[in-house]
Amino acid sequence: MTTEALDLALQLAQRGISIIPIRTDGSKAPDGECLPRGEDGRPTWAPYQKKIAPAESIRNWWGNKYERAIAAICGAVSGNLEDLDIDAPELAGPWRELVEQHEGGVDLLKRLVIVRTPSGGWHYIYRCSAPVEGNQRLARKPGDPAKGEPKIVVMFETRGEGGYFILPGSPPGCHISGRPYVLMQGSVTNIPVISPEEREILLSCARAYDAMPARKDCTALRSTNSSPLGLASPVAILDTVLFTESPNEMGNPVCPIISLRSSRVHFRLPKNRSMPVMSM
Repeated sequence: MTTEALDLALQLAQRGISIIPIRTDGSKAPDGECLPRGEDGRPTWAPYQKKIAPAESIRNWWGNKYERAIAAICGAVSGNLEDLDIDAPELAGPWRELVEQHEGGVDLLKRLVIVRTPSGGWHYIYRCSAPVEGNQRLARKPGDPAKGEPKIVVMFETRGEGGYFILPGSPPGCHISGRPYVLMQGSVTNIPVISPEEREILLSCARAYDAMPARKDCTALRSTNSSPLGLASPVAILDTVLFTESPNEMGNPVCPIISLRSSRVHFRLPKNRSMPVMSM
């Protein structure tokens, strides 16, 4: 396994895929023993989001008695690499059917690299001819506490700029189940490049399965002061502002308040919460 992993890792680097070693304790976390130290003295894989590791480092990571999993870093460093992750196996078939309804959809699916994950999900892997965003949660649903599910269950998501995913050929111990990642179609050393339009077909079809309830409205408080523009105050308050919920934030509803004088956006959070003011 070690020799095979080393050969694969070297091939990936030669093909322009930035990789990092992953621990085999089921955590899917980068192996800190192999990584450089950041300014805080802790191991960091940040340098490999900007440049591909040299062959000497790769040989040190996989050319010894230790077994380590291989993760591909997504985004610009790997030629706009992205992974569409389907965590709801029951929706994989319907999603494919939806993609196939688009012009060129059947051929598009045939070109992608497809991996079956240890949990029964799917990875659809490709590069894009245009930059890709960071990780996105495309489709979610409310969790069922009776089944031990979290408050929000993610069904479709991407690994994009700043993210990574584990590749087939990695030791089974890298996943908590002890099962391997299995290559079902294509080759991870020959990942296809798709257009932004083709990528949007994949992502929009995934978004179609979002099952989160409609977001609630909030009514902002008005000020008694007047403004030159005839607004309620120097701060323009939206009468009805949609709560926003970002999976990458703290998950609390936020009501934005736009200041005309300072061109700054303020966020009114629930009690005991705070957020720095952000310039527009």
